[in-house]
Amino acid sequence: MMKESRNSEKNKPGVDADTEATAIPADESDLSSAGLAGEALSQTSLIRECGFQAVEVVSWDHNIMRDESSAKLSRPWYFRIQDIRQQIFILVNNILIAGPSKSHLSGHCMEVVPNRTLDSDRSPVIMGLNRSKILSCMKSGEGPPQLQLVTGDVMDLYEKHEESLEFTFYTQPNVSETTWYFESAAFPGWFLSTSPEPYKPLRLSQGDNSDTTLFYLKKRRICK
Repeated sequence: MMKESRNSEKNKPGVDADTEATAIPADESDLSSAGLAGEALSQTSLIRECGFQAVEVVSWDHNIMRDESSAKLSRPWYFRIQDIRQQIFILVNNILIAGPSKSHLSGHCMEVVPNRTLDSDRSPVIMGLNRSKILSCMKSGEGPPQLQLVTGDVMDLYEKHEESLEFTFYTQPNVSETTWYFESAAFPGWFLSTSPEPYKPLRLSQGDNSDTTLFYLKKRRICK
């Protein structure tokens, strides 16, 4: 059971969104009918293969992360991330979705850097793709916070050494320490999540529905 957290909203600098919150069809046939499957396949050469053959249980060592955070990085860390339903992260039309690891669509590595400004005991991280997109948590009006991909390089935020709350996730293990939560730093109590239906966009959830908020992690030397 995840601890109940008090929601708080911070003033955030304006960032140009790189994508709109577009719904992704629930299966591959819908993907094809929507014209997304061909687009995704045409991007195969641009999407690095990071699919899982089977679930790989890998512990994200908080102590190692804190030690590494004290040394200046020259490039991001690379992680393969898979939810407990064995769905991998897939980039389609500038939208990050979760789909079966055996899908014809290629999975995507995530670039990760520590946020050196926030409490290191909570292992704050910033995540992105291709040195050109960053995961961001934003809110518009009275609705719930939304997960978006915005234009930017995770290394630029790392170098700026600023709070960057809207781009930061606190990482925490489950009881067994084999899977991990990613909690929004800007919106406490909201977690990175995937839908039980395949080919749906990643989103933020409070963990009180059927969404998956637990992920397996595999650190890589290179993203391929």
